[in-house]
Amino acid sequence: MIFRIILLLILGIATTGITASKQLIFIPAEFRQDFEEGHISGWESYPPFQDSAFDPEFKCSRDNNLPGSKFALMRRIKVGFPTRYEFGFIRKFPLYVTLSSSLSLDYMVRTYGDGFKFEVVLCSKDGKKYTYTVPSIEDDTWKNLSIPLSNFKNGQESLDPGQELEAIYVLAYLRRTNPDVWYRIYLDNVVITGEKPAQFQIVEPKSSVLEHWNKTVLHKHYQAGEAIHLATRIPGNIPLTSVSFTLYNPEGKKVVNAMPLAYNKRKKLWAQASLYTFSQNDIKGRWQGILIGINEYGRQVETAFDIWLTDQSLPHPRIYFGADEIDYYKQRRKEKHWQIWWDSLEVKSERLRKTSNLGSLEFGVRTSSITRVPETEWTLESLARVNVSVYDTTYLLPTLHHYFNIMVPAMHILRDNALIYAVTGDPEVGQFAKDALVAIAGWKTWTHPWFQKRHQESYYPVGELGVRAAFCYDIVYPLMSEEERHIVQEGFLRNCIIPVYREYVVENRIPSSTSNWIANSVSGGLSCALAIYGDNPELGDLEPYLTGLLTKLQTHIQATLDTSGAWGEGLGYQGFAYSNMLPTITALNRVLNYDLTTPQLLRSYLYFLYNFSPPEILDMGDSAPKPATLSRFSWLSSQGDDPIFRWLYLQSPRQDILDFLFGKEHGPVTPPDNLPLAKHFTELGGVIFRSGWSPEDIVFNFRSGPFYNHQHFDQGSFQLRAFGETLVPEAGKAHYYNDPWYRLYYIQPLGHNTVLVDGNPGSQRSGDYLHFVKAADTRAEILDIVGTDYYGAATGELHKLYRGELSLFERNVIFMQPDYFVIFDRLRSSGEPHEYDWLLHFQDRRNVTVRDRDIYFEQKKASLLAKVLIPLQVKIELKGAPVKLDVPITFPGYVQLSNPHKSKGENFLVVLFPAQQKESLEKLASRITRLKGENFLGVQVDRSSQQDILYFQIETDQKPIEATNLETDGRIAVITTRAGKLSRLAVHHARRLKYDGVTRLSGTMRFTAAGQMTETTHRWQVQAKKSGQLIIFAKKKPQKILLNDHLLEAFDYDASQQLLKLKITAGKNQITLRF
Repeated sequence: MIFRIILLLILGIATTGITASKQLIFIPAEFRQDFEEGHISGWESYPPFQDSAFDPEFKCSRDNNLPGSKFALMRRIKVGFPTRYEFGFIRKFPLYVTLSSSLSLDYMVRTYGDGFKFEVVLCSKDGKKYTYTVPSIEDDTWKNLSIPLSNFKNGQESLDPGQELEAIYVLAYLRRTNPDVWYRIYLDNVVITGEKPAQFQIVEPKSSVLEHWNKTVLHKHYQAGEAIHLATRIPGNIPLTSVSFTLYNPEGKKVVNAMPLAYNKRKKLWAQASLYTFSQNDIKGRWQGILIGINEYGRQVETAFDIWLTDQSLPHPRIYFGADEIDYYKQRRKEKHWQIWWDSLEVKSERLRKTSNLGSLEFGVRTSSITRVPETEWTLESLARVNVSVYDTTYLLPTLHHYFNIMVPAMHILRDNALIYAVTGDPEVGQFAKDALVAIAGWKTWTHPWFQKRHQESYYPVGELGVRAAFCYDIVYPLMSEEERHIVQEGFLRNCIIPVYREYVVENRIPSSTSNWIANSVSGGLSCALAIYGDNPELGDLEPYLTGLLTKLQTHIQATLDTSGAWGEGLGYQGFAYSNMLPTITALNRVLNYDLTTPQLLRSYLYFLYNFSPPEILDMGDSAPKPATLSRFSWLSSQGDDPIFRWLYLQSPRQDILDFLFGKEHGPVTPPDNLPLAKHFTELGGVIFRSGWSPEDIVFNFRSGPFYNHQHFDQGSFQLRAFGETLVPEAGKAHYYNDPWYRLYYIQPLGHNTVLVDGNPGSQRSGDYLHFVKAADTRAEILDIVGTDYYGAATGELHKLYRGELSLFERNVIFMQPDYFVIFDRLRSSGEPHEYDWLLHFQDRRNVTVRDRDIYFEQKKASLLAKVLIPLQVKIELKGAPVKLDVPITFPGYVQLSNPHKSKGENFLVVLFPAQQKESLEKLASRITRLKGENFLGVQVDRSSQQDILYFQIETDQKPIEATNLETDGRIAVITTRAGKLSRLAVHHARRLKYDGVTRLSGTMRFTAAGQMTETTHRWQVQAKKSGQLIIFAKKKPQKILLNDHLLEAFDYDASQQLLKLKITAGKNQITLRF
């Protein structure tokens, strides 16, 4: 059995202290996994693999197993450079700890003497880690670990009864990797005992339980006029005095309240007929039922489950549009923009109909068997011959290109011809689309066998093809005979619905749920199911496939969506996921009346918008978005009337079938000119600063946050674009299947604008996911963010990613709007002295000049000055990076700043100043000077009549900043004067700031404040974790005060002290003083 929670009912029933308030009935249970069916089933590499979907060295292995064991979980790694390292597995499971709870597992590690400890960590639901450490590793020897859970510790705290467990992870630690060695870890026979809440088992109608979600799924859907009949039992026949049923409609309204079920002693079932009869007036969609059983002591059993009320009489087409909506597309293709596109679509589809030869041994070559077929039948004859199951199962890459050269044209054949037939009614096109669909559905498999051999049931192109095949079926349904419909329906089940369900629901592959493979694969399975839903009574209601796939898709969205306007995986992969997921959301809504659309999803374009600097879009990780990527966001334009998104969308070429189907170009358009110039994407850990919204304005992208997927080990990195040029890039994107530099350079910290320790190119590990396991929280974070149109600042902390080498890595980014940036880093060792290597990348090192502490980079339209102020003693080196075979060929590189002697701590202070002309920067360089005091470092920038001074506290727990004309207990202070008058002031995490002999700001709580001053107006943004009183120096009484856009009718101003006292709330406060 792949995965099971085994109920040990002979031990009786129990309650647990941690949930005593719920009064639930608990039953003994255990989590057990022996991998004997060869499935990884819910396990994942840990720390997270760079691409969780394509992790080829993580699998169930037949080699080196225990006697009598067919499979063991195995992970193999080869690290291309010497470094500390840890590797292992993680798995979520639900269980509560009891007095007798224990853990048993078998493991083996092959480290060639480089391993020094093995660790098992149990993660509790409240976010704590409980660890058991084996202090040494015996290589190539299977070891058994059998211990009570009370032996696991969080510091001095034991894992006590009543704790709810969420996950387990195991790690093997390596002192220093050997680049020539493959290391391995094996795991088998995992057993953890405890207890879990008892659950009802619904036997009428038939039901299943999605083990990884502990979710009950009814196999029956209901139509208007049908009544709900339920029969249920509880495993072990726990004695209950009553069982009741409550029903909620899709709007959350209670329709049935605690209707009782009767107990049948002979059948040992609780049952009731006609609990509720659905009417035509009831809302279609996802209802929720809840069964509650109570025993003689008042303790409960609770089980919630979905009840679907649907309409299976919906005619085809239905998944994207109905027959009554086709006129819209007929008129749309006549519009000037779409006429040219439509003509090219017809040319392309005709070429695919007449010349595609997908079943030949080599794509595009007419084999002898095909040339004997009339030209008009080439494509259909070749489609019938396709058999991808014959591919090599040992190595993927030799046949992968051929596989895609079959799957991708097949996708176009189905969708393009279906759309043309839907709009034009051309019978030849419709007949071809129908015949092609029958042929493709009839294939033995859609999955490359290399994946199947590794017990992966599908591959993401299966989902892509499924989405397109579903659309084709929906359009050509009237043209098919019953026999052809059955062929297609069975093909959908065999090739897409069932394989995807098994992989992503039964086995819960990629349980972290942030990979685009989920969006694409699951959307394909769902689309196929929705297309054939209700068409064949023999298939029933396609459960548990529909609910299971929907549950996985929802988990994916919840795990990946940054609710402040971004998507975790990167813009390119966001677009890829959206290209199949968003149309599937439309199909779900139209067929099942269930809408996954949320306001957060509709504004998930904001990260794209803030990085948009045409013709480029800044992004990080394995993502290289272009304006054309917006075609995959086109669906957003049809779901609302967001004029800012429409402005963004209209910047794209709109030459994709998704644009034609879902794009909505007409309507109000609003450029983003009035949006804030700084944006913090809170769950992503991304901060964008802009100086404006034109292509010439500055865009600065900074990242310090969780790991999602397809990201690089690049926390703390940034990019800078100005005057239409990318002045500070990263290593960028490379081919992750076949470029050896990809794992050695492109994804490593070395390829990014961050810091290495002791020259280690892989100094950082991947961070933990944000929405996976609460206690797995080793990740970077944003500690502080200020965003205004006159000052911006962000502070990231990322020492946790440096494998114990550092106790502090704080990166401070200051944007002196609208001109330049100051980067101040504080690094502290956790023990040994280190070399710290500060990196700054350039697109072409031939355009970089280093003069003492001044680094110049010159492009055609813009230049950059990087002024190195700290360390006092610094080694500056210009280094090369792998050559990019672009047109023209470029020679990327980076500047590395290093402390010449190892130390237990170091600070870096660098000014980044973009300009249109290099000559102006050369003049400016001499006007940027270093400041240094007892416990502060700083920089002074003099330009014409303006002077900027920035102070940074070196050690925040020591002496305050005390400079010539400034004193503060804050960690950062910024002063700008114009013609000798104060025009800008900022202070971070302070209670007071004194400047020029006057206390300018003070508070009863710590605050971060930024202000801009003119003769008539002072504007402040003030942030605090607690509410309190803020005192602001004002030479005269304000005539008007706005606090968070509300006019203060009365306020406290002390004219003798020239002090204004305001009460501010916790969080962000906007203050405007008018004089």
